Amino acid sequence: MLCAILYASWRKSLPSLRRDKAPGWPWRPGLTVALAFLLYGVARFILESLRDDNPFEIASLTISQLAAIAVFVVGIILFAIVMTTKPDARGGE
Repeated sequence: MLCAILYASWRKSLPSLRRDKAPGWPWRPGLTVALAFLLYGVARFILESLRDDNPFEIASLTISQLAAIAVFVVGIILFAIVMTTKPDARGGE
């Protein structure tokens, strides 16, 4: 499911790379990577909450859940960077 969402995001961002069509919001180069971090963090956190073999470490969260939260935060930071960076005249960022 994550692969399908990321593929759709990537395909949606392709027209923004062509010079003949202006980039539309929010589909910009780099968004798919940020979305991958966000979705993976959420999916990993949910899957780790279903597992029963890991002992709780901090605030009843496993180490994997804490790592998933960190990946999610990195995704938010990347998303903010992608959205605030203006593409240059050559079409790149």
